[in-house]
Amino acid sequence: MDANEKRMVIINSIFSLCSNMASVFLNVFLYTYTGSLWSMALYTILRIGMFPIFFPVAGKIAYKKKYSTTLTIGLILFSFQLIFVLALEKYLGIYPILIYISALLFGMAEGFYYLSINTLNQLVTSPDNVGLYLGYVGMGQNAMNLIAPLIATFIIDSSKTDKDGYILIFQIVLLVYILLAFIASRITTTAYPKPYSLKHCFNFKENKPVWKITLTTSFLYGIHNSMSLILSGLMLYDALGSSGSMYGKLLAIFSIISILSFGVYNHKIKPGQIIKTYIPSGFLMASATIIMAFFENMFGGIYYGILNSVCNAPYNNGYNILSMNVVNEYSNEENITGRVITREIVLSIGRIVGMGLIVILSILFEDHYMKIAVPILSVFAIICPIYTKKAYQKLGTPYDEMR
Repeated sequence: MDANEKRMVIINSIFSLCSNMASVFLNVFLYTYTGSLWSMALYTILRIGMFPIFFPVAGKIAYKKKYSTTLTIGLILFSFQLIFVLALEKYLGIYPILIYISALLFGMAEGFYYLSINTLNQLVTSPDNVGLYLGYVGMGQNAMNLIAPLIATFIIDSSKTDKDGYILIFQIVLLVYILLAFIASRITTTAYPKPYSLKHCFNFKENKPVWKITLTTSFLYGIHNSMSLILSGLMLYDALGSSGSMYGKLLAIFSIISILSFGVYNHKIKPGQIIKTYIPSGFLMASATIIMAFFENMFGGIYYGILNSVCNAPYNNGYNILSMNVVNEYSNEENITGRVITREIVLSIGRIVGMGLIVILSILFEDHYMKIAVPILSVFAIICPIYTKKAYQKLGTPYDEMR
C-alpha cells in the first residue's frame, strides 16, 4: 500500500475505535435521559437528515480545496458535538431540545466526514485492489472494535457510575479526534479535475442500468441499516440487563468473532462468489434481530451478537465491494464525488424511511411496536441481496467479482 492508503486505513480504523467507544455509548447515555426509543429514533432521524444537506456542501468545499480539508472539518465538528454534550450534560434531562441540537451537530459532522472518507476510499483504490484495501480496512476496524469495548469496560468499571464512565470516554475520544484531524490533513490525492452534476447522477435515463441497480440497493440497504442505527444497540443493551459493563464485555467477544469472519471471508471467498455469500448472510442477519426482538433476555442478545458478527463480513462487504466497483468505473471519465454523494443521499433516504417507519409503528402500537418494526425492517436484509443477484443476472454484469 502507498502512503495515502496507509493513512486511510489508520483513519478508518481509529475512527472505528472512537465511534465504538463514543457513538454507541452516546446513544445509551442520551437514552438514560430520554428513557424513550421513540425520542432516540427522532434523534437519529435528525442526524441522518443532515446528510443530504451537508454531503453537497462538503463536496463543493472539497472541489475547491481538497478532501483532507473536509475530512478534517468533519472530525473537528465531532469534537464540538462531544464538547456540547459534556458542557451541557446537567441540562439534558431538563431541556430535551438540547439532545436534538446535539443530533444536528452530529449529523453535520457525519455529513462532512462520511462524504470525505467514502470519496477518499474510492480515490485511493482501483477496481484491481478495492477488495484487498477493504480487507485491510475491515481487519483494522474490527481490531479496533475488539479493543474499544475492553477500554470502555475498564473505564466504566473503574468509575463510580456508568454515567461517569461515559463522560470520561467522551473526553478521551475528543483527544483522539484531534489526532485524527492532524493525520487527515496530511492526505494528498486528486479527483477528476472537472465539476460534477448531481442532476446527472440522479437521472436514470442518462446513466448505465447498473447505476440504477446501485442506487436501488443503497436504498434497500439503508432501510435495513436504520435498525442498527437506533434499535439494535439499545435492544442489545436492554437484553443484557442495561449493564454498561456486561454490554462492553460481550461487544469485545462479538468483535473477535467478527475479526475471524473477515479473515475467513478475505481468504476463502473467490471472484464471483460475493453474491453467493451475500444472500445467506442476509437471511441469518434477519433471523438474528427477529429472535432478539422476541427473546428480550441474555439468550436473545447473545444469539443476535454471534450471528450478526459472523455475517458482518459477507453482508457489508458484499454491498460495499459491489457499489465501489460500479463507482470506480466512472473514475476516469468524470468527478466521482457526484456519484458518491448521490449514493450516500439515497442510502440516507433509505435510513430515514426505516426510522420513520419505527416512529409511526411506535405511535400506532406503543409498547408492542418493537415486535412489529423489527421483523419488517429485518426482511430488507433478505430483499437487498436477492434483488442485487436478480438485477445483475438480468444485465449479465461482472460486478460480483472481488478484485
